[in-house]
Amino acid sequence: MRASILAILILGGIVLNIKAQFSYNEKAQAIPPASQPFGKEAFEPTGHTVIRWLGNAGFLINSRGTCLMVDPMLKGFDMPLLINMPIASKYVPHLDAVLISPNFREETLALTAYLQENKIAYAFVDFNMEEAKALTYIGQDSYKSGYIAAKILMRNYSAGEGQELVLFLLTPPNQPSDLQMQRRLDGFMSYIAEEYNNLVIHEVVLNKSDQESNQQTLDEFFRAHPKAALGVVFNSRVYQLGEYLRHAGRSMKGLIGYDLLKANVDLLKSGDVHYLIGQRPGLQGYCGVKALCDHVVFKKSVEPVKYMPIDILIKENIDFYFEFV
Repeated sequence: MRASILAILILGGIVLNIKAQFSYNEKAQAIPPASQPFGKEAFEPTGHTVIRWLGNAGFLINSRGTCLMVDPMLKGFDMPLLINMPIASKYVPHLDAVLISPNFREETLALTAYLQENKIAYAFVDFNMEEAKALTYIGQDSYKSGYIAAKILMRNYSAGEGQELVLFLLTPPNQPSDLQMQRRLDGFMSYIAEEYNNLVIHEVVLNKSDQESNQQTLDEFFRAHPKAALGVVFNSRVYQLGEYLRHAGRSMKGLIGYDLLKANVDLLKSGDVHYLIGQRPGLQGYCGVKALCDHVVFKKSVEPVKYMPIDILIKENIDFYFEFV
């Protein structure tokens, strides 16, 4: 099976469309095309703008000699790769700016320490790690997003029915591998603590890549807790739970998750998922690249924080929503 993906990168108001083909393996993992290796010549001045794929969500943008990397991850992987990296980090001769979506604390701090030492500007999107002191952050307020998620979800709560709440997690609480999910969880629980003193709350830790193991975990959980009626997933993997509920013939009174992946949107339309929070990732990327260009190329001042809207999507309004382009 083959599909086409359209990557849209914006540099100084120029929209560049790059079409890439990928296929799927037997585990339904997307298999990208082979990466195209390059060396220091990719960083030399040119008379135009050239974009090169770095693998995963990463790109190198060279606009007339000004070089910016988007989400570079060229080494330090903890799992087998499906592609070869097009360039090793030690062969990168210079950079002017880097756009980062921070996820893991120690790795991000190591990267930003290197960028600071080498006087390379960097900006954050998606999650703000304040201690890393980025030039600017563009994205949602993760804590407030979690708080709002709780407020929306609990509209489905019926006090007299003994309904119970389930936090579907990928790691145990307070042992976060994902900083953003932990901050969303903190905001979510803040609202619950303010409004619901006697609510029964369960935590179910799922495996992000082993759906067979998740099925067994969920079967056992729902058999043991028939009043578990409300659920939250703090990242884009709400489709794992929604698909389980559909195939198991189960349902929840309220289920909320994040991101407008096609699988999530399909489950929203079918009613297996009740709410999705959209983050406008395309707009985050646009504003991030623009801020770095303003700072590096045009020497303009940049606002330290630009918060994105917290969009609440339901099946009645999802068809009218467009994220950026």
